[in-house]
Amino acid sequence: MGNEAYNNICNSTQCPDFNNNQRNIDLATVFEDHIKYIDNGYLLSNGSPAFGAGFNGGDCGAFSYDYGGSPYVLSGMSETPAIFEATIPSYGTSSLPVNIKATTHNANK
Repeated sequence: MGNEAYNNICNSTQCPDFNNNQRNIDLATVFEDHIKYIDNGYLLSNGSPAFGAGFNGGDCGAFSYDYGGSPYVLSGMSETPAIFEATIPSYGTSSLPVNIKATTHNANK
């Protein structure tokens, strides 16, 4: 029946050179930090060749939710919104400019 591997990114020649597969890709250009073997190390890095290279133009990888399916949720993350960055400068006034970044880990975002 042949090889049915589609939309894969390989660091050598593990996947066939057809069906929208990419071969001989340096994984350091794909993931944030795949060497540590922790789940957030497999987030796609800026400029990753996996962006838009998945099924129907979605992203490759476990975190993609562009075209259905159930994306992976980082270990221990709830589905409620979470603040992941806050900038709170030191001011001596009655008002305080605060900047936050928040996200939801809900698969239905």
